[in-house]
Amino acid sequence: MGASVVADNGSHLIYGWDHEKRIVLARRQTDDTEWWSRRPHVVFQPEEARRPEVFVYAGKAHPHLTGADLVLTYASIAEADVTLADDSLYFPRFVRLGLE
Repeated sequence: MGASVVADNGSHLIYGWDHEKRIVLARRQTDDTEWWSRRPHVVFQPEEARRPEVFVYAGKAHPHLTGADLVLTYASIAEADVTLADDSLYFPRFVRLGLE
């Protein structure tokens, strides 16, 4: 699982895509001396990830974008015959997440 850190009003949010479980996890650090010991919690699961034949990939946070606590993008794909038959696959998606 890759991870990124995003500054958030005096604290830091670490998030990562767990490609095996097909979810986005997050945890918050409020103090520079605090260890990342708290267990991460699930903040998002793409609807496409519930379909076993679909692979969700290219998850990325965009802290420079406004409109939510965290703005993510991701893409999804499947085998060629499934992707070609389903117009909802194979294009990037933007997601706005509130993290309270």
